Amino acid sequence: MSGIFQDLRYAVRLLLKTPGFSLIAVATLALGIGGATAVFSLVNTILLKPLPFHDPDRLVLILESMPGMRARYPTLPACANHFERWRQQAGSFENMAALRWVGMTLSSSAQPRNVGAALVSSGFLGTLGVSPRLGRDFAAEEDQPGKEQVVIVTDRFWRSELAASSAVIGRSIRLDGQPHEIIGVLPSGFRFPKSGMLTSYDAETPVVDVFKPIAFRYKPLHSEYNYAVVGRLRSGLSIREAVSELNVIQAAIAAQIGGGTELEAVVRPFQGSLVGKSKAGLLLALAAVSAVLLIACVNLANLLLARGSGRRREMAIRAALGAARRHLLRQALAESLCLALGGGGIGVVVAGLVVSLFVRQAPVPLPRLEEVGVDGMVLAFAAAVTSGCVLLFGLLPAWRTARADPQEALQTGRRAGGDSVGGHRLRSFLVGAEVALSALLLVVAGLLLHSFIRVMARDRGVEAQHVAAVEIALTPPGYADDARCIAAWGSLEERISRLPGVTSVGLISQLPFTREQNLSPALPKEAAPIPTFERPIVNLRYVTPGYFETVGIRLLSGRIFQPDERQVRLAVISRSVARTLWPGQDPIGREFRESSDKPPYSRVVGVVADVPVASLQGDSARIVYHPYWDNPWRRVSIVLRSAVDPRALSPAIRRAIWEVEPEIPVPAPKTMARLISDSVSSRSFDLALAVLFSATALLLACLGVYGVLSYSVARRTGEIGVRLALGASASAVALQVLRRGMAPVVLGLGVGLAAALAAARLFQSMLFEVPALDLATFLAVPVLLGLAALAACLIPTLRAARIHPMAALRYE
Repeated sequence: MSGIFQDLRYAVRLLLKTPGFSLIAVATLALGIGGATAVFSLVNTILLKPLPFHDPDRLVLILESMPGMRARYPTLPACANHFERWRQQAGSFENMAALRWVGMTLSSSAQPRNVGAALVSSGFLGTLGVSPRLGRDFAAEEDQPGKEQVVIVTDRFWRSELAASSAVIGRSIRLDGQPHEIIGVLPSGFRFPKSGMLTSYDAETPVVDVFKPIAFRYKPLHSEYNYAVVGRLRSGLSIREAVSELNVIQAAIAAQIGGGTELEAVVRPFQGSLVGKSKAGLLLALAAVSAVLLIACVNLANLLLARGSGRRREMAIRAALGAARRHLLRQALAESLCLALGGGGIGVVVAGLVVSLFVRQAPVPLPRLEEVGVDGMVLAFAAAVTSGCVLLFGLLPAWRTARADPQEALQTGRRAGGDSVGGHRLRSFLVGAEVALSALLLVVAGLLLHSFIRVMARDRGVEAQHVAAVEIALTPPGYADDARCIAAWGSLEERISRLPGVTSVGLISQLPFTREQNLSPALPKEAAPIPTFERPIVNLRYVTPGYFETVGIRLLSGRIFQPDERQVRLAVISRSVARTLWPGQDPIGREFRESSDKPPYSRVVGVVADVPVASLQGDSARIVYHPYWDNPWRRVSIVLRSAVDPRALSPAIRRAIWEVEPEIPVPAPKTMARLISDSVSSRSFDLALAVLFSATALLLACLGVYGVLSYSVARRTGEIGVRLALGASASAVALQVLRRGMAPVVLGLGVGLAAALAAARLFQSMLFEVPALDLATFLAVPVLLGLAALAACLIPTLRAARIHPMAALRYE
């Protein structure tokens, strides 16, 4: 151990003598290790870390599937009626519970605000294996309509809203204008994950803090597919066995429905279901940052190889004085270890800061994001990466340095400036490896960039400039009456339209670019009957007449319904609906049915342009717009167009709403441009990471090309001088140096493009209207990388061409 400590002290002294090299090496490692550690902290929490529930491997998510809809909707949430049959008849599960995320208004605080809430069936906590820290679980009778005015709150809500009072059980809070008794408080470690598989959410959706009995009131046999079902498998049973049993129940339900209906159950591991589409992006980010770290290690290995060449005489003298080869190897590795320890320590600090900032200001919604942090597993990963870096960039230079031949190195007649052929080939090989990895990352970034350009070039169907929306809910009990609700919405629309700067106002039940909701099968009245869920599926939206003008949706034919037409059921449909239901025909005046073959039918009075429903990159634009008085929703969005920045109107909008109903929370307006950007946030985030990592890789590769070529020119100064003295032209020397520098670049570029061709199909699912073998990308990458490598070769090449023969000979 004393020998090891002596080697480390000597290594530190050597590094302090070359502060420039040491700072660059440590900073490079700190950024690489810090980036890899930060990304791994996300991967660890979201993909690898077990859920904080009892025996989480036995938890599953149960969905439904209908073969007739599978091409467009592979899975659907569960029907309430089907869930109750599963719970009664499926013996493969110990427990089963349904849930649904909702927003609720908390009016017992100083100012009304929205809280995240989940409606859950009895047995929900038992299914997860969680017991309240205070109070009790929901009783079975509280899952019945009229008895559900009780709640269980999270530890965070208990501390922030209820002052962590131990006497909170039995107290009442007002949610949606109704008193609710608190019967339990959950333990501090409980986190109910936000996920698109369980809830519809974005980055601003509140974390679930309140749980309330679901109390099914509407349980048709073949409707209301709105619930996620979580089940706990019995010990020793597999998912396949559970699916087989559930499908027997599904077949019985389908037979009862009739009409050729087919139903199947889909059972997935609960943790995997939470991740959803985030998995591909996270794994791509981890692979990309690992590639960047590998390139950084290769660069450092090249630097250490060059540094080791300058220390050959030192090592030869040590060997001549009796030092064993293992001692020389250990001493050379000690220098790499010191660099790695410095870079790893700073990298962990950098990772902690990056993760903390990312959790607070996440640009993209990710499940379990609030749990992400630098824990023991992440520190172990950082330690493993640091150790791996020592081997990656330190072992080869240390081995070559330790194997220096004393006789060869101490020959007085040998030129000090010579560069061995083997050393040059090794450094060129490492440069080729850097270029190959850079080319692979650039291809990925290019494909994602091309996809993003295609997405953003799509017709949005709206004029987003100066348009904003405020989502509010009429939750007080008095609005259970439809007539009062319709009057309130009309009053709100009128008041906001009178605000200075507001040019038009409209209401809609669900904003575009957010999510598919209120799906319904549709069929023309004159068409032959077919099974319900083999019919085209449309999104139903309930709007005021002013909505279309406000958001700038183009009227293609017909007209918009008017407020004095409340006695008949009218509809305005999108162009996609018209083409689906009446291909090649004029839909104006035609009637169609929704969900049922019975009246009332809806008569089409207008056709408008398509607007994406859930995302700018989505393919669903089938929307049927009904007048809001046909089905007055309690939670709607007020959309307004203004002559000024609509966000500046936020105080006036809030006052106008509170004049009508002072007990509802009013969030800040969200612009239509923000809705569009949020709908592609995951794609833009993946693109940003890919561009960042590929640009870093390109920079490191160019530095590697420059460093190796510059070192080669410096070591061959005497040789170049002799050639110039013997009559070689400067252009011939420059061409040879350039060829020497570009040879590993061309080789690495070929290998990188071949690897990209082989791997392109792995991320085909992340692309939009761009083939994995996109010709434009595969042509642009070699051009970009080649030009960057040429620029990196330029300075060493010019330096070689300007060497004066006499100066070179004096150098010898």
